[in-house]
Formats: sequence, structure tokens, C-alpha cells
Amino acid sequence: MRPLLVFLAGGIVWITPDFLLPVRTKWTGAFEGEIINPLNVLVITEQRDSAVQGKVFINLYEHYPFHGITKANRIKGVIILPPDREESMILIGKLLKDSLHITLTTSSDSNLYAKSRLKKVSASANYDVQKTFGKPRQQFDERLIGKWCPLYDISADGQRKNDNLGICKEYMGSGSFLFSSGTMEAIYNKYPEARATSWSKNTWFTVNNRLIETTQIIVSEKAKETALKFGFPIPDERPKELIYEYEIKGDTLITTTAKRKSFYIRKGS
Repeated sequence: MRPLLVFLAGGIVWITPDFLLPVRTKWTGAFEGEIINPLNVLVITEQRDSAVQGKVFINLYEHYPFHGITKANRIKGVIILPPDREESMILIGKLLKDSLHITLTTSSDSNLYAKSRLKKVSASANYDVQKTFGKPRQQFDERLIGKWCPLYDISADGQRKNDNLGICKEYMGSGSFLFSSGTMEAIYNKYPEARATSWSKNTWFTVNNRLIETTQIIVSEKAKETALKFGFPIPDERPKELIYEYEIKGDTLITTTAKRKSFYIRKGS
């Protein structure tokens, strides 16, 4: 396309073909409003050409994957619901200034399910959903306090595994927890200095049927020097958060993630 000449009162302005092309809409960010519940957040975390993906947060700890296609200021995508919901939801939207106007239908029925307006509350792909839902009201389910040792795991494809046998967890009423195993104790008894070189800071709390664990490995300066001297990797000291659905049946604790379901037995009184 050849450049265009536009005559204005002040003179001649050249307009190049790039100026005539549509401006690419930036979709990454957070949109707040009613989607499945009265207050949800759609966070679009990645945009590649016309394809986008992200998550629809139902609350602070529960979210569903979202995949969509965009064209200018329009978007169409699917919210992938859990298997027990039997179907997914189709989202169709139009971005007008700082609002995303959406309609929702189910994947099996094109009839209107809901209509809503979502407000763009952030342009960041790393939006902190606590700004929408607030800090969690931490609880400590007293039924969890005590020592739990693994029985077995069932993977997402239905395979039974025994990967973590021997590594127990002990939840304290103070909100901390410990990992323990006979092998670790044997090493510490033989080499007492090993216990002092590194340790972990583990905390837990519950919110409804969610068990939230945070683990942080803390390595002493001496241990870091030794690791560097012999070329060993230094453990990542950043806190790691794990979120499980959990239920307790008698003396059995069952924790569930997208990858596996784990069964534990209570030890001691």
C-alpha cells in the first residue's frame, strides 16, 4: 500500500500503511464481575496473536481454565468446568473502554445462560486476586492436628502409587507442621550437624474444605558455602504454597489436587 497524502490547514501530512492497520487490543489483565457467581475474576495471563488463555477465579483458591480467541475488541472462549459439571461454558464478549460485556451459554445448549458486564481492574497478567476477594479467613480444623502417614496415592489417570511411603506429616495446633520419616531421623542421629545446616518453615491453615500448606526451605550460610564448594545446587528458598481439597473419614485423611488423590492414616492418639 502506498503512503497517502492528507492536506490540512497547516500543511501536508503523510500517513503510512502501518497507521491504517487496526491497533492490536491488549487482553492480558483482570476483569471483575459476575460470571458463574455474583463476584468472579477472569484473569487473562497470556496472549499470543489472537489466542488467549487464563483462569476464572470463583474464590481465592478455586479457579477454572479459560481459553479463547480474539478479534479486535471481541472475544470468544470456553471456561472448562470440573468433570462433575458435565459441560463447559462458552463466553462471548466485547471490550468497550474499561468494561468487558459478556454473554454466557453452556457447551450443550446455545440458549442464554447469563449476561454481565465485567470491569477491567488491572492490566497485569499477575493480578493478585486477594484484591478482589480479600484475605482469607484462616481457620485451623482441629481434626487435622496430629500425625498422618501416607497409605497410597491415586494419580489422575487412576493408577495407584506408593511414592511417599514413610514420609509423615504432623500438624500442630500453632499452625505449623513437620515432615518426619525414619530415614531422616536415622541420618540426623548419625550426623547431628546435618540438622543444623538447613531446615524448613512449614505452615498450614484451612478455608472451608481447602487445606493450604506453605513450605519454605531455609539454608544456612555454611551449607551454601559447602554446596558451592562441591558444585551442588542450592535449594530454592522461596516459599511454596500447595492447596488441597480435603476430607476426613474416621482415621483417614484424603487430600485431592488436579494431579492426584492421597490417602493418609492417623498415627497415635
